[in-house]
Amino acid sequence: MAWIICAFIVTSMVYLLTPQAVTKGANSHMLGLTAITQPKLLMILPLAMLTWLAIRSFSMPFSFFTLAAVSFVSTSIVLLVPKWRFAILPCAFLSLLSVLLGVIWG
Repeated sequence: MAWIICAFIVTSMVYLLTPQAVTKGANSHMLGLTAITQPKLLMILPLAMLTWLAIRSFSMPFSFFTLAAVSFVSTSIVLLVPKWRFAILPCAFLSLLSVLLGVIWG
């Protein structure tokens, strides 16, 4: 229950602190980041998390919660790539099923 409250607080803070109107020229003065577009920049963290989860999952026994973590991260990657958005529901269903199985058999 605590993680739901923490997630709600974090999403509320992101919503409140994100500027509502961003101009196109706002990121042109950032040095070093002009070559990376916004979707590619947003893809770095989920890919890093997925790589870390893959390395960790091979070093420990199988768990449904590990599968849930991988499916949560894959859902965020699917949301960032517009051509893959048809796979949102299967990823979400895999997340739900793996969490339920982890709670029941964990």
